[in-house]
Amino acid sequence: MSTEQERPILVHPMWSRLRTGMETAAEGLNQLLVPELAERSAGLERIVGWINEHAPLRMLRLVLRVALMQVVPLCFPSRRLLFSSHHGPLWRTSRHAVVVYDLIALRHGGQSWAQRVYYRRLLPRVLRSASLVIAISESVAVDVKRLLGDAGSSDVTIEVVPAYSRRLERAVVKVDTETLKERAARAEFLFLGARYEHKNLGLVLRAWRDWGLARAEVRRPRLTIVGCRRDLWPELDDLEREGDVSVAGETSEGDVDLLLERCSGLLYPTRDEGQGLPPLEAMVAGCPVLCADIPVLRDTCGAAAVYIDPEDANSLREEVASIVSGTSLGRHLAAAGRREEVLARFKPEALRRRWREVLERWT
Repeated sequence: MSTEQERPILVHPMWSRLRTGMETAAEGLNQLLVPELAERSAGLERIVGWINEHAPLRMLRLVLRVALMQVVPLCFPSRRLLFSSHHGPLWRTSRHAVVVYDLIALRHGGQSWAQRVYYRRLLPRVLRSASLVIAISESVAVDVKRLLGDAGSSDVTIEVVPAYSRRLERAVVKVDTETLKERAARAEFLFLGARYEHKNLGLVLRAWRDWGLARAEVRRPRLTIVGCRRDLWPELDDLEREGDVSVAGETSEGDVDLLLERCSGLLYPTRDEGQGLPPLEAMVAGCPVLCADIPVLRDTCGAAAVYIDPEDANSLREEVASIVSGTSLGRHLAAAGRREEVLARFKPEALRRRWREVLERWT
């Protein structure tokens, strides 16, 4: 795949200088695919960036974005187009593909009115119009097939390629008994991303609030929350006043890396997910992972994480206490021993190889 006509043009509907999840994903695709497997359009990125950064009102940004995506295929006649998010043409071109990260907005509240309208009214048509849909996990692929239905999915090829995080390129931190003991002694836990209800921060806050009722023999650890919509979790105020829970302000990637490198464990009890990059990033940093026992996270994390019931605050509290007290040291040491095997699927060379296979099959 070396000639210009063979390489698709990457179209980033959510491109901006704002560090959103979609922008990070778009940049990741640039790093994986350009210039060998795909190419960029600087002019198109400037136009999209202006819309996403400067157009007033969220609804107007969505309307302008949707309108622009309908015109893009006309600007690149005969070229294949790879849309790096689920915002694509509503009409069949037979030469464009879209990437889908999750369909969580169809199942959970907390999304904007514009997002709900887009997911329910326009997204099915976007998916049916594509000749290729790339889902970032098997769970997302199942959701796409369900949304399309039997009749709608017959003309659409669905492939699975995991999402990419440049943090996964870092050298994996060595984990042994002593390092796990040092982490446990700090009694500091981390929660990343509490901007939506399905992230399930409430479960963790209940475990911390009722700590003394069930675990008086183990002191309550500290909890740091990064990326939080406070209006969703009013119980935060009381816990912050008690001093064992804090919400971090603006944090850089470097700040998050430092937190992952020193904390006793990452708590990831989400009820729903597209893939789950934070647990993988925690594994790279040598951080024990406690995550929800849901199929997508089992697929992503395999045997390199410890799983908890996302509806049971008591089980979460017991697992956290077992880390602090050292009683689960063996389990987390065994999980750490499987990290390299799990992370190998998400390394850039593996993802680039997978993308090559998908793009070569796409006609």
